[in-house]
Amino acid sequence: MALVTGLIATLVANGLTTLADVALDKGEDFVKEKIKDVTGIDVGDTLSPNDADKIKLSESEILSLLTEKNRHSEKLLEIALKEEEIDAKDRASARDLNKTYIESDDKFISRFIPILSIILIISGFVFLYFLVFGNIPKENQHTATNVVNLIGYIITSIVMFFTGKHSSGTMIKV
Repeated sequence: MALVTGLIATLVANGLTTLADVALDKGEDFVKEKIKDVTGIDVGDTLSPNDADKIKLSESEILSLLTEKNRHSEKLLEIALKEEEIDAKDRASARDLNKTYIESDDKFISRFIPILSIILIISGFVFLYFLVFGNIPKENQHTATNVVNLIGYIITSIVMFFTGKHSSGTMIKV
């Protein structure tokens, strides 16, 4: 666990939580160098959290830091939007592929995905039934928990596939 320093306390107090997070992850010296390189502001020596008020940042310095934070946040948002566009194209191509399966003259190919989905869902519920009403040895309870999680993931994925819902899995910290 990282030590909260006067610089980190000052950054948080001035609404610069992203920089404070970076200082916790990569170290205070890294943040000091980046602040000096980007804005020319020298934030001084390491202080304790009790001495945070000794780090005096002027309004223009805080504004400069907030401007840089926002500029980087905009870049992260642009990257996330590009990733979402790529994901949307990928989902569209998957939908097109599924349409070709459904429209196929071969009965096996056109029915394979729905039948497989039904088999997986029924198997999952049968397994869950045996887990609920059966005895699980103590040494296998962890494995059973993992299998229940896997079944939940499979059923959720199948439902999401047929309803067209998705989760981007991308979380942007701004």
